[in-house]
Amino acid sequence: MQSSFWETYGTAFRQTYERAYQEVSEREKQKKKAHQQKDLHFLRANLSHFCPDVPAERHEAIYFRLLTNHWLSARSFRYVDFGSLAHMGINGDTDFLKPTDSPRPSRIFCTYHLGAIGPCWPCC
Repeated sequence: MQSSFWETYGTAFRQTYERAYQEVSEREKQKKKAHQQKDLHFLRANLSHFCPDVPAERHEAIYFRLLTNHWLSARSFRYVDFGSLAHMGINGDTDFLKPTDSPRPSRIFCTYHLGAIGPCWPCC
């Protein structure tokens, strides 16, 4: 049985993601040994202040995912397309998106920019 494009794409993406995650992990281990963790601490401070419902024990995992996604977007745009983003959506209560005339508390929307469209080069 021949695998579909999406199965092949998914396998290639997972392998690339795992490689990116390993490279990020190794680099961050070296930074931790050298006590160079200002970026992680900055993210922790922002999450604690702006997203207090996110448990502190998840901060490092979020940091690693952000760095891994940055690694991917900086190296290969062929993995960033609408097909790879199809699984994304809003989780949880979405009542805050519905129009209303009554005043609401201020909100901060956190997004992640996947990068500008630029030259495509094969993943390293």
